[in-house]
Amino acid sequence: MRPVAVLVLCATLAGAAPKKQAAKPPDPPRYSVALAPVFDGTVTEGVKGRAEELLAAQLASFRVERAPVTETAADAQRRLTAKKLVGVELTLTLKRSAAEGLDASLLLSTYPGHALKTELRASASGAPIADLVAPLVQKLVADAALELKWQRAP
Repeated sequence: MRPVAVLVLCATLAGAAPKKQAAKPPDPPRYSVALAPVFDGTVTEGVKGRAEELLAAQLASFRVERAPVTETAADAQRRLTAKKLVGVELTLTLKRSAAEGLDASLLLSTYPGHALKTELRASASGAPIADLVAPLVQKLVADAALELKWQRAP
């Protein structure tokens, strides 16, 4: 009977030992995002403005900083260096597809250098062009967030 009591006591003491906490992973890089004007090849009234609004709203849901619209390249470089940010420019292009749908692409470029990093594409059909803009913009921004490892804003 005595060895059982010792075994239980050892198990209890081992369970009470303080656990080491895992090292906190480093925060992902913070980004400054510049939005280039949307290119609207759909010739559908209101699509460009709606796409710009949606793009801005989607970006607001991530931990990214919007670059000032009137910022010069030299000012951008100084700001990015001072805040230790990575600059990215997003360029959204919308075009009608052959199937009477909408093709969208999002170019991810360096900012302020404008060197192309990647192009993300999405397309949809089966509804009026104006109704296809929101789901395509949401998809492209979500894909960009995955590509650049953006975190959701709290």
